[in-house]
Amino acid sequence: SSAQLLIPAGGHILFAGLYWTGLQKKGDVVKGTNGYTGVPNNPPNAAALDQVKFKVPGSATYSSLTASQVDTGPIANSSGYTAFRDVTAQVIAAGSGAYTVADVQTGTGGNSFAGWSLVVAYADAGEPLRNLSVFDGLRIVSGTTSADIALSGFKTPASGPVRTTVGVVAAEGDAGLSGDYLTLNDRRLTDAVHQPDNTENSTIADRGALVTTKTPNWNNQLGYDSSLFTADGFLANNATSAILRAKTSGDTYATQAVTFSTELFSPNVNFVKSAEVVGGGDPKPGATIRYTITATNNGDSSATNVIFTDPIPPQMTLSAGPTVSDGVGDASTSGSTITARLGAGASATAGGTLAPGASTTVTFDADILPDRPLGMVIDNTATLSFVAPDLGLPISTVASAEITVNYPDPGIVKTFKTSSSNQYTFDLTVTNEGTIPTTDPVSVDDLLGAAGTLVSISGDGWSCPGGVPPCTRTTSPDALAPGESYPPLEVVASYPPGSDVENSATVSGGGQPTGTGSPALLNDSSSVAPGVSLTAELLLSKIALAGTVDVLEETAFRLEVRNPGPATATGATVTDTLPAGLTLVSATASQGACTDAPGAGDTTEITCDIGGLEVGDSAQITVTTRPTETLAGTTVTNSASATSSTTTTPATATADVDVRPATDLSVSKTVTPTSLNLGDLVTYEVTATNEGEAAATDVQIVDSLPAAIDPDSAVIDPGAGGSCTRTGATISCIWPGDTATAAQRTVSITANVLGSVPAPERAAINRASVSSLTADVNPANDIATALLIVLPLADVHVNASGPGTILSGGTATLTFTAGNNGPTTATDTSTTITIPSGLTVVSLPPECVLVGSTVTCATGALAEGDTVTHEIVVRADTSLTNATRVPEATIVSPDVPDPVEANNTDVAPLVAGPVADLSVTKSVDAASVAPGGTVSFTIAVANDGPSTSDGASVTDTLPAGLSAVSATSSAETPCVISGRAISCPAGEIVAGSSLEIIVVATAAADRAGSTLVNRVKLTPGAQLDPQPGNDEAHASVKVSVTPQTRARMRITARSNPTTTHPRGTVRLVAAMRNLSKDMANGVRACVTIPARLAYRSSTGRRIGSRVCWTLGRIGAGSSRTVSYLALARTTGTATATATSTAYNATSVRDTTSVRIRRLPPAPSFTG
Repeated sequence: SSAQLLIPAGGHILFAGLYWTGLQKKGDVVKGTNGYTGVPNNPPNAAALDQVKFKVPGSATYSSLTASQVDTGPIANSSGYTAFRDVTAQVIAAGSGAYTVADVQTGTGGNSFAGWSLVVAYADAGEPLRNLSVFDGLRIVSGTTSADIALSGFKTPASGPVRTTVGVVAAEGDAGLSGDYLTLNDRRLTDAVHQPDNTENSTIADRGALVTTKTPNWNNQLGYDSSLFTADGFLANNATSAILRAKTSGDTYATQAVTFSTELFSPNVNFVKSAEVVGGGDPKPGATIRYTITATNNGDSSATNVIFTDPIPPQMTLSAGPTVSDGVGDASTSGSTITARLGAGASATAGGTLAPGASTTVTFDADILPDRPLGMVIDNTATLSFVAPDLGLPISTVASAEITVNYPDPGIVKTFKTSSSNQYTFDLTVTNEGTIPTTDPVSVDDLLGAAGTLVSISGDGWSCPGGVPPCTRTTSPDALAPGESYPPLEVVASYPPGSDVENSATVSGGGQPTGTGSPALLNDSSSVAPGVSLTAELLLSKIALAGTVDVLEETAFRLEVRNPGPATATGATVTDTLPAGLTLVSATASQGACTDAPGAGDTTEITCDIGGLEVGDSAQITVTTRPTETLAGTTVTNSASATSSTTTTPATATADVDVRPATDLSVSKTVTPTSLNLGDLVTYEVTATNEGEAAATDVQIVDSLPAAIDPDSAVIDPGAGGSCTRTGATISCIWPGDTATAAQRTVSITANVLGSVPAPERAAINRASVSSLTADVNPANDIATALLIVLPLADVHVNASGPGTILSGGTATLTFTAGNNGPTTATDTSTTITIPSGLTVVSLPPECVLVGSTVTCATGALAEGDTVTHEIVVRADTSLTNATRVPEATIVSPDVPDPVEANNTDVAPLVAGPVADLSVTKSVDAASVAPGGTVSFTIAVANDGPSTSDGASVTDTLPAGLSAVSATSSAETPCVISGRAISCPAGEIVAGSSLEIIVVATAAADRAGSTLVNRVKLTPGAQLDPQPGNDEAHASVKVSVTPQTRARMRITARSNPTTTHPRGTVRLVAAMRNLSKDMANGVRACVTIPARLAYRSSTGRRIGSRVCWTLGRIGAGSSRTVSYLALARTTGTATATATSTAYNATSVRDTTSVRIRRLPPAPSFTG
């Protein structure tokens, strides 16, 4: 069970005793009228009567207590006990709150009881001086016996009321049995819950009120009493003794503790103590606390031998004083206790006298030790002892001052947040675990493990200069309240695969105490170690798809990278280093992409970005290469490696490929002589040279004789070591074995030219090639040719050219150039030119003759490189239209063969068609136009022939500032207007006739002062236009207001009617008239709405307090009228203003008024 203890603020506990009681054996059998029988039981552990469980406020567990005194006696059923334990120290430490007691041993059944009480005596400087007495021990009151307790050692006040309180703790008091009572000086103690003849009635009460601050809260305590009684006036003034008597006339009860408290006649010394931080601020560790203790005698008698003692709390050390700062006295320190002898006559060995009204003050400073924890309550209690002369007794009083250690205590907690690959994210949270807001800037430093690399650090409100720690926050306006946290700092760091992921953070500042041993430093660091950075140990394999290759032969390598785990490989890359001489052809990967770049020492670095590889996944790469001649005869080792951001050691692999030896064979060929006649003997000499660095095996020369040579006459000499065969015109010679570097193999072939050789074959080209079983690094020099010219031979040619077109009935000059490319002079050459129908020869050079439609020109002898030109003028028939004619020229040389006949003929085509010479002109009807005015452009298209024009079109593009109004054409097809572009089909225009188009446009109002140029373009139709230079024209007009374009406007305003009454309707009218001879452009009229009128309707647009109409143009002498309908509102005169504006006219205005009168009263009739 539990009960609440409440000690007033400033109260100082002097004594606390725990009393408990119960039966040593079981009670009586209980039988109910309903037949119920209660069977009693002995105490659970009768040997533990002296033991209980005790729990103080704020504790979650019990402590075991053993009684210092146990009394036994026949309280009930010849059994009973009481026990006591001093718990002063525990209660001082715990203070007010709920105290709980358990395991009080007692028997059950009838006439049984049990209970406990905590008796506390305390000093309170705010209360009157009292005599406090606690009497304890077992006293059994039964039958007609009584128990007397003599009270002395006090003196009540000389006058006035004497206030006394008596407390009793007793057992076996029955609520249903009377005859028991308590007296003080023979006056019975009674109150609202205690009858005069039944004081012990199983009640827990405080001065007449049941105590409810207990659990369980029963009214009937079943044979247990613990109550305080008010006994004011029971003692006389100046009384020094009293008798407390416990009596009964029938019931039995046993007292265990009796308390007595009465006010005394003595000096009324008010003893107070205060504490403050020197210099202000908070009581942090290391702070200096100044204690001020004042004793003032507010009583009617003096206090003598006044002595002050104050033990320095163990949490502090004296730093200054003590001094008597007010009054008289002597103060000193002995060990950790301050002693001051105060009052008049005080000395170093004896206290003085504090007369009524006198006061004295002692001060001293003490520093809070640096290791004092946050929230520690430091209680400094001083005792003032003195003697009351009237009593002749020593009296003491106490005064306490408590300080609670307060300071800001920023602590840090680091948590692992997330990871991606080998990048880890941490949160650093700073929380003020202190009791006051931070007073200084707070700084956080982050220490990565030995393997960590900082990626970033940031947080809302944190300042991290350069993006690196330490990061700080200022106190103004960013002070951190107790229990609050700053937004976290996020730290991102990377750790190499397989390394320990460690991260520590520290916080400093904030105003926390930093002295040696300060508990505030305990939460200034935090570490987290998520483990070991993830790894993915890759495997790499590599093979060469061909073990042996030739120089320049493509060969491929196949690579496979696989991830066996244990983690995902992120950012995986494979690097293949091609050695010098191994040329990259291509590199492809099953995922990702490959790039290449020059490496060190003429190597090639191929990098394939594979990306992510899950556990168990793999990727394949194919690298195709080609060895150069520098690798001939060597074994090439190709190395590769694979790694990732989660791989500790790169995987490697190699593959070898053998490159066969290679050489460089070249072949050369000569022919002697280079030209000869039919049937002559010719000699070819073919030489193969090994220009390479390795021997060439089984060198072979293949020679193909040209068609002009008789293969059967061939005599072949391969020289030493060689042998030759001939198949038809192909001769093949081989030299078995090796041909060393720089060695040569030569074959000589002698043969006759055929007796008859067609002209195309007389430029006889002989081709030879060389090869061997050894790779050739330079195939470009493996072929050689020799040209033999069989005489005579002349390559004559002709070139025809002309204007390409010809007009019907027109002429054209055709040029024909004959020439000879040699090598022999061409004799008796002639050029024949065929003139097609529709063309008639007009003139010929003297060497040419026209027969019918054929012109033959005697070109004569042409040496090698000579040319001759023939010019012929032809005329097209007038009926020749839409037709193409192709004059053709052919040159022949009958005496000398021509090896190339393809260049003996050429043509000069002429295209003839209808001709229509079109032209366009443009004019404007006025040199200037008013802003907003219209202007007319006249476009004329003329056909000067000779043919009819069909399909021509005219495009008129208006400049910015002109807007098309209309476009009319004399052609059958109308014009089309699209924005500022006007397109007009011209249709058919007979030769000698013309087409007229009139375009009307409006000048923009904002273009005043501008000169606008209107351009027109004529596009011919299907007929040829021989003079395109006259197919464009333009005309200009200036936008301005001139006397010729200015208009003069007049506006007349009127109201209808001119007089009305409230709520009557009225129409406001404005009439505009153009008084000039010119068009008024952009006319706009507005009429105001007077305040006395309410607008109703009109054809115009209401704009605020006006109604406006956009009227456009008003012709010379023409008029326009506008109006709106309104409702009269209030009496008075309403005046409206009408205004007219135009682009080319001065603004004019007029006003009109309507008078609004009140209606006359309606006539009244009587009778």
